[in-house]
Amino acid sequence: MRSHRSPLSVLLIAGVLLAPGLRAASYDGSDPYYRQRSPNQTGDFQYDDSKDVPWREGSTQVPPPPGEDAPLGQLKLDSLQKAFTAHLDTSTLGLSPVDGVLRYWLVVRSGGSATISYEGMNCRTREYKIYAFADPREPDGLRMVREPRWQLLGITRRSDYRWELADSYLCIGTNAKTPADVIGTIGGYYQRQNPFSEYTDNTRPQIP
Repeated sequence: MRSHRSPLSVLLIAGVLLAPGLRAASYDGSDPYYRQRSPNQTGDFQYDDSKDVPWREGSTQVPPPPGEDAPLGQLKLDSLQKAFTAHLDTSTLGLSPVDGVLRYWLVVRSGGSATISYEGMNCRTREYKIYAFADPREPDGLRMVREPRWQLLGITRRSDYRWELADSYLCIGTNAKTPADVIGTIGGYYQRQNPFSEYTDNTRPQIP
């Protein structure tokens, strides 16, 4: 004897078979691989982004600028003009667990002059921010930037040494390195500690 299901039971069965968040799609005869696709590839996925928490920068405390005995690690940056040298104060390297920003004192020297700036690198968005400047010739030479803003790294590496700083020393793809890994990179030991880092380095966004 053939059993007959009520319309209500048919609707209930259909609701159970359909995955949550998916809406059934009509058969697409123009797609030769339609029958091989999983439900989430053939259906219309519904995602509620109202509960997503937007990224916010955490509070930033500027440490004292590097003194004469500060551990400055010299950086090898091909994009920096030959008359200049760049150094990181490794004692002030800090990776925030709140916003994922790597912050540091950067020293760029040319002859007897130097530009000393406290900066942050956001590897996820390829942006940097300058929070403060320091003048070693003055006892109280710390000068805070009134309205620090995030700035995009340059289009090409040739004209922006911070792009090379991010790629070569501070970032792995879209993630910031730990201070220990940055120090290892400056010392030339990072590849020895992370022999497969070139695979993650290649995940960085392409040059526009």
